[in-house]
Amino acid sequence: MTGIKKNEKERSMYLVYLLIIGALLSLFCFLYLRNYAAASQVEQGYEEFPFYGQHYYEYYMRSVILWDSLNHLNFSEFFHYYATSYSNKIILLRPLPFFLIFGPSQFVFVYSNLFFNFFLLIMVYISMTGIFRPKKAFLFSLFLLSNFTDLALFLSPYVDLTMMLACSLFFIFMYRFHLNYRKNMAGLAISIFLIFLTKNLAYAFVSFFSFFFVVYMVAARRKEWLVYCLRYTAAAAVGFILYLMLAMTPDLFGKGGELFVFSQVLETFSSHLSFTDIGSFFIPRLIWFFYEPWLSLLAFASLAYLVLRKKERYWTYMFLVSHLFLLLLLVWLFSYGFQLRFITPLYFSYMIIIFQGAYSFITGIIRSRRPDLLVSLLILILFLSNLFILSRADGFDRITFSDAQEMTRYANEKIFYGLPAHSEIHVAGSRESCIFYDWSSDLHGYSNFFSLEIIDPRFGYSIVINDGDDFGSADYILYSDCRDISLPGFRLSGTYDVSGISGSPGQKLYLLERMEED
Repeated sequence: MTGIKKNEKERSMYLVYLLIIGALLSLFCFLYLRNYAAASQVEQGYEEFPFYGQHYYEYYMRSVILWDSLNHLNFSEFFHYYATSYSNKIILLRPLPFFLIFGPSQFVFVYSNLFFNFFLLIMVYISMTGIFRPKKAFLFSLFLLSNFTDLALFLSPYVDLTMMLACSLFFIFMYRFHLNYRKNMAGLAISIFLIFLTKNLAYAFVSFFSFFFVVYMVAARRKEWLVYCLRYTAAAAVGFILYLMLAMTPDLFGKGGELFVFSQVLETFSSHLSFTDIGSFFIPRLIWFFYEPWLSLLAFASLAYLVLRKKERYWTYMFLVSHLFLLLLLVWLFSYGFQLRFITPLYFSYMIIIFQGAYSFITGIIRSRRPDLLVSLLILILFLSNLFILSRADGFDRITFSDAQEMTRYANEKIFYGLPAHSEIHVAGSRESCIFYDWSSDLHGYSNFFSLEIIDPRFGYSIVINDGDDFGSADYILYSDCRDISLPGFRLSGTYDVSGISGSPGQKLYLLERMEED
């Protein structure tokens, strides 16, 4: 009994340490974003936080609309704008409690992401105490946070860090389920629910790892394998059903729907690749899967050490399975476009191998209480050095920004903000001009849309993606090429040179204005 109380006290103590680190990280993020925005405003005249990518436009504005519909108890529009969005549902849901308490703003939107992800990190720590003693679980949680990509994603409006942490919980509860299925079915179901709620990759990810986990259970639990498999299937089914109840996806087969995305993945997996593609794209990324090359090398060194010492067979198995999934994922990303954040769901299986290998090696050399101190010091050095790298002006961009974002941002703040209130702007040739609003074109149909202009100027006008020739309701038309434009009732209002904008194909933008009738 005394041992249990001591363990609970130790777990609570390290939880407090983790919360203190979270508070310091939050302060760093606040100062960094403020300085980033200030520098951006001086250099380019942009305002507040620099998030204007196509996805961010959808995520932030739709979240504000959901908040407003809840405030007005307009549940029909709430469910409409929630269900008709093809974006990852967790991004729409996680800022709502913070909006209801503090009111909507870009600042609150960004920090809801930071706090939600840190809450998941705390869940990782608590679940890891079921495998490691509290001190070791704390050190591993801090190590999981300390690589550059994960630190940078704390500042990102995207969902990749949430996916990484949800997948970490999935890996943890698979291991705990393997040890004791009776006590870990609920945790396994919740982790699967979170993965599906976070990203469409869940269909391939959960299916793939579930298959290889079942294979492992059959090999390791020869007498009880059927019971384990049935229990695992039940837990996975509960998690998936919970997701379906909350996701409310209107069209699983349509463009942007989950099954459509899954079919694209399968189609890309079957594509034919040349040896040049394999040598230039796949092999480097199968070796350098971290921002820090030495961390990738350390993963393979730790793997070799654990194999030679015949330790951590389960995590070694999961590392190899993860690398096989990485290969399949790279096949898809070959045509989609590679960014480091896309492979973060696999980071847990790599980080646990590095941690266990290094920890075992250090404790094998230093046989006293000093190993924990040395491990803590090494993790702290990694954590602080990556914070320093992140504080550089370009550190954030490397992980979170897309080129197209700059064009969308320019269009908002240099063109649209100066137009009369409540204007309807048709963006023609949006793909050619690198201005993206595709997912958000239905937002201006919200009954209370223009009243939200006091929250953000983006609600002062409506955007319509128009790649056709019907501009009957347009007040303005934004073109990327006006050589063949001949539209009755419109005249050229402005020409904008965007050749120096990141992501621009080098042409000008032309704004056409509807002429007043005589």
